Amino acid sequence: MKIHIAAILITSSILCAACGKKEDNWLDENGAGWQVWQPEDTDASVDISKMPAGEETQGYDKQESSELETGLPDEAEEVSDNKETSEEEYRSERIDVEKYYEENGTIISRIDAGTSQGVQTETEVIAELSARGLEMVELTSEYSISGKYHSPEYISNSDIKHPAYQGYYSMSEDSFWTISMINGQITAYPVLYNMQSTKDAPLMIAESKQIMGYDSATNSFYETIPDATTLIVLTVDRIDADTLNALTIDVIDNLYEEQNK
Repeated sequence: MKIHIAAILITSSILCAACGKKEDNWLDENGAGWQVWQPEDTDASVDISKMPAGEETQGYDKQESSELETGLPDEAEEVSDNKETSEEEYRSERIDVEKYYEENGTIISRIDAGTSQGVQTETEVIAELSARGLEMVELTSEYSISGKYHSPEYISNSDIKHPAYQGYYSMSEDSFWTISMINGQITAYPVLYNMQSTKDAPLMIAESKQIMGYDSATNSFYETIPDATTLIVLTVDRIDADTLNALTIDVIDNLYEEQNK
């Protein structure tokens, strides 16, 4: 069973940048959407070359499940041009999204995705990543602005809007990030750092302590402050290539200590 953010499904899906308690609700090793299972092996020696470049999650199956994710196709699954697909094809349960967020943090606001001013077009997202020095990140989307699921697709320069986007960034073999953009908010999940971490919860880099999640069932965004036992949020002034390249494991540890004195 998985629980869709970036985060964070069911007959619906909750998209969240990343959420989950390590002991029972574990973020998958590629960085978004936590899964309800305990990995048997958390060896951090990952072969990045085998990870699907530019894909939005995180290598887990689409199946009948409850997921909290920003969803990417499996490594063996190609991003296709398939049109919108019925969510019921792979979702069988329903969870109480607000209850989940209330139990695992503080809800700041709920925003209708269809009318939100924060939602960006594909062209706007590409331009923003380029301005941040992250033009090499190939983003995918899998929800329309109305909340309909479609097979994951790479985005291009168009006026089409999606509630969430996700991709991978890596400039060295010991640095690998999942980049998520939900309702205009960018977050970065340090994949290899979290795989070797002994902290009680996964860690995420953001520009604010308030994290955006997305629920396709209600086509709503949830702005929340996650409990530190669910998700550790470290803040930086700006998420860009220079910042991510400087955030080695030691630097992240120092940042954690500084922000949790």
